[in-house]
Amino acid sequence: MFAVIALVILAMAVVVGIFTVFMTRKKGRGGKLEETNYRVFFIMGVAMTDIGIIGMIVALWRDYSYITPLPILIIGIVYLAIGLANRDKWKKTP
Repeated sequence: MFAVIALVILAMAVVVGIFTVFMTRKKGRGGKLEETNYRVFFIMGVAMTDIGIIGMIVALWRDYSYITPLPILIIGIVYLAIGLANRDKWKKTP
């Protein structure tokens, strides 16, 4: 049973890898680099921080392990910091 699960995970990793190579080659042909959209970092930071806080509350309330929601909370806080630090570079939406 373990071998089947390992093979499925390996197959999924290979498919994701092939898809990533295909997408980067397709995008790289244009030769134009785009500026980082820091507003997306802020939006993702808000969403992940909220999900992390809710996860931590549920983990503490239901006596679950807090190890699962903690990385989501930390990544959310880091994304918020990146987005807010570069607020002057946010792209304007039409």
